[in-house]
Amino acid sequence: MKAPSDLAREAGAVLLKRSLPVAAREQWTVWYELTVKHPVERLRACNALGLVALTQQDYATARAYYEEACRYKDEPGVLSEDRVKILINLAHLAYTNGDAAKARDLAVKARAACADVTDGVLLGRIQLTLSAATIADRQWTEARSAALEARRSFAGARRTDLLAHALTNLGLIELEEGHLEAAEEQLLMARELHLRNLDHLGAAHDFTELGRLQFRRGRLTDALAAGSQALDILLADASLLDRAEVARLSLLFGAVNLAEKRKGPALNYLNRAAAYFAQLGYTREWDEANQLTREALALNGPARRQPELSEQERQLNYLTAVLDATDDIESVDEALRGHSERVASLALVIGRFLKFAPQRLTSLGHAARLHDVGKVAGDQHHPETGERVAHAFLLPDDCLAAIRHHHEHVDGSGEPDHLIGDDIPELARIIALADAYDHLTVGREQNLLHTQAMVVLQQQAGVTLDHRLVTAFESLHQVRKEVEV
Repeated sequence: MKAPSDLAREAGAVLLKRSLPVAAREQWTVWYELTVKHPVERLRACNALGLVALTQQDYATARAYYEEACRYKDEPGVLSEDRVKILINLAHLAYTNGDAAKARDLAVKARAACADVTDGVLLGRIQLTLSAATIADRQWTEARSAALEARRSFAGARRTDLLAHALTNLGLIELEEGHLEAAEEQLLMARELHLRNLDHLGAAHDFTELGRLQFRRGRLTDALAAGSQALDILLADASLLDRAEVARLSLLFGAVNLAEKRKGPALNYLNRAAAYFAQLGYTREWDEANQLTREALALNGPARRQPELSEQERQLNYLTAVLDATDDIESVDEALRGHSERVASLALVIGRFLKFAPQRLTSLGHAARLHDVGKVAGDQHHPETGERVAHAFLLPDDCLAAIRHHHEHVDGSGEPDHLIGDDIPELARIIALADAYDHLTVGREQNLLHTQAMVVLQQQAGVTLDHRLVTAFESLHQVRKEVEV
């Protein structure tokens, strides 16, 4: 019979793997509370809870847990691996917050602390973090050495998911140093591994870097083709709508338009890229975007837009519009920060559990990402306004209907059309469930635990929420088989 702390630890790991961070946090909080007299386990629970907070972009909470973990690092029984993990987690947090110099310093400390560490994956993670931080600071020699060590460690541990990231870093380094053939070789291998491991965001990054590579060769059509493949990935799954990747694509499209002396479009994309990189704290990329902007401004003639946009440009404009709409929503209500992304992610988890077809998942993700877009106008009846705003994005009818009806209730008491039961589009019913759960568990006054939120959802099943979907959502969180084997 497993100890309660072990059951909670294993359950949290299963739930996080299912992209259910709120429930994972609850299980790991139980683990944390059961370890009050066991410093080693308390340290590990802190590391786990910090990871959940990082997943939810709650950086202050992540830092607090990691700093608490540091208090236990010299306790008897704490392994070198545990100490190194703390440093790597803090380094990753610093890098995520745009502080590459601090990330590098922490990664160097982690490397110095691992003299007796034999875990190849952990050793690789140290070098991968170090390579990312030194790439950001343009320290190419150190970055290459770290990326090569990461590649070696992950290959030896047969962790192709992490190996792909090391290959991407190597490709980027070779690209920045002008070694185009070597860069292409590394990026193609990275792309293959990312696709094989279903890491679509990683593959999108590889496609973007391959686009930059083709641009360096002067093959503008091939550069746009690679960028188009990255766009296809981002458009297929709204949960992958990553600001950094959209910024990189904007930089690529801006550079291509600059090379074609299309001053207006070039400035549009380059200014957008610079703004996103500034928000992210990506200094190296921000400098490049600003340099190209200065070159675009120096072009002779007024900044005129071409009369017809290409399909790729329309797609990229849509992605930037969604990011801008999200920023606008959050500026209206600070409590909504991250809400649209979380609702989209959770809605897609539910859709996959229900075995939706790919196109239906795409519609669900985009509708969920934009479900609150009507709030930008300050309209009390924001679903109707949201439908009108979303119509300008040329979204399909099922997306528009989901946005319009996500405040309907299955008993007919909702808005705007008082639809009942199955007359409410299924996508809208899923968004309503994800929306309700997020408001119950994140950032609002209630801030309930998962089990507490489920009690509320079950009370609303058949009233405001679809009973079948609430039941499916509850089933999605069942982990007994996995943790008791």
